[in-house]
Amino acid sequence: FPVTIKRGLVEPAVGDLGRYEESKVLKQKALAYKESYYRQNVTKEAGLEVARVARNLGLVLLQNLNQLEAAKVAFQRASEIISLNLGDGDKKIKNMRQLAENLRSLGNISMKQENYQEAEMYFQQALDNYGQSTSLEANNIRADLVTVYQKLGKDDLAKALFEETIPIFEQSNKAEIS
Repeated sequence: FPVTIKRGLVEPAVGDLGRYEESKVLKQKALAYKESYYRQNVTKEAGLEVARVARNLGLVLLQNLNQLEAAKVAFQRASEIISLNLGDGDKKIKNMRQLAENLRSLGNISMKQENYQEAEMYFQQALDNYGQSTSLEANNIRADLVTVYQKLGKDDLAKALFEETIPIFEQSNKAEIS
């Protein structure tokens, strides 16, 4: 349950739920507008704007309202649009990272729904978008995949992938300390 801190006191933020519902409605309206514009002006920029708004809607639905099925639809739409509008060069790399984050969100929804095979598929697709990257973001997806492997009883895969993540997390912690 969300809380707010006022004058040093912690109080339940009863009004937050209303604000999230309002945010959801506004994001749904924005998405409908962006989708309409995109249908009339099929450009990469317009498509990526649809994906951005769909992702933001998905985040509110997932993180604040726990509306998993609606969030799933939003993240799937964002992923679909990004896949169609990857671009070239640096933009392609950036868009692949955004696609990976949407796929990771889909994997997290599947985990919450205890659909571990689907979660495995989404996390693997997300990781594929990072290639051999040793970034912290990619490593977090590896850690998610380790959890899925454990849930599916794929202990050998879980152990092998876990052992890959350790040096990356250690390196990341050293960088934060220095």
